[in-house]
Amino acid sequence: MKNTFFALITLFVLLSSCNSNEKPNTGGLLPDATGGADELLVFMEDAFVTDSLVQNIRKEMTDMYKILPQSEVRFSITAVEYSKMNTILERFRNPIFVITKNETSSLYKEMLTKLTDSEKQTLQNQKDAVFFKNNLTANKQNVAIVLAPNKKEILNTLLKYKKEMFNFFDENNLKFFKDLAYYDGVNKTLNKQFKEFHGLKFDVPNGFVLAKNENNLVLLRKEDVKSTLFLAIDVMEYNDTISYNNLGIEKFNKTGKLLDGETEGSYVVADTTLGFDIEKSLKNDLVIFENAGLWIMQNDYVGGGPFVNQYIIDNKRKRVIYLQAMIYGPGEKKKKKYMRQFEAMFSTLEILD
Repeated sequence: MKNTFFALITLFVLLSSCNSNEKPNTGGLLPDATGGADELLVFMEDAFVTDSLVQNIRKEMTDMYKILPQSEVRFSITAVEYSKMNTILERFRNPIFVITKNETSSLYKEMLTKLTDSEKQTLQNQKDAVFFKNNLTANKQNVAIVLAPNKKEILNTLLKYKKEMFNFFDENNLKFFKDLAYYDGVNKTLNKQFKEFHGLKFDVPNGFVLAKNENNLVLLRKEDVKSTLFLAIDVMEYNDTISYNNLGIEKFNKTGKLLDGETEGSYVVADTTLGFDIEKSLKNDLVIFENAGLWIMQNDYVGGGPFVNQYIIDNKRKRVIYLQAMIYGPGEKKKKKYMRQFEAMFSTLEILD
């Protein structure tokens, strides 16, 4: 790594006032979507909606979001009769429309107008299916249309396509959290340095300042109303001594020693009590390990918080790119919104040719 990079990075704080402060452009002719990015609303025929089905849908479809100090649901879910659709609800951000093959149904006929010819053919040939749409009646709206064989199979059909639907809503709603993360724009100075010295595109939101840099690792921090956010980036040469055991936890603990507490000898370490959520994915020619969990302050009673990191193996260039994000916010009970913003930041990483 070039030492010039770490000399230039210190200019990033001084030049931040020169960076872009453009706000996200919602644009478009459609009205803006209503409802939260983590809310799902299931519309069904009035005759299908019973208290027991609504309760079972909520119970069986609800997942927790990763590992947080206070559990938060991945999506809040409710179900209502289609007849309750009104001007506000038709603009709901994440609706799921459940239909059965019923030519007299107003819901069925309405959903047919939203499908392409090939999708209509699929609907006719299959007993169940799911179709995904964007921006049908509102800007930044994400829609799932689920075909169930009959009323009795509604819950089973929703569960069958649950993973696919949740991934769709997660991916599309990431744009919502990206708008939050980059509300004050991108630090173009730092962006340029990542491009010049590492051949990377990685957007750091304005507001983050340099906390520490040691060897090849850059640690940034941002003070929010009730929280302190930390973001770390490291680019390491690939070699056989790099251990992928624990999928980045060892690296997290090493980085955590840069974050010391008020008590002498205290530092951040991953909390093994609840374990970690681990995911492996492929993105072009990259192998990405992601893990999320909780951190604590070793040798201190300051508390802790959630973290997420990615260990990105770039075999083509024989290097490993490490991204780490964590939050300290004892006064902030709802932390998922910050973790989703970190996910949005991570999603901006690109390898430039």
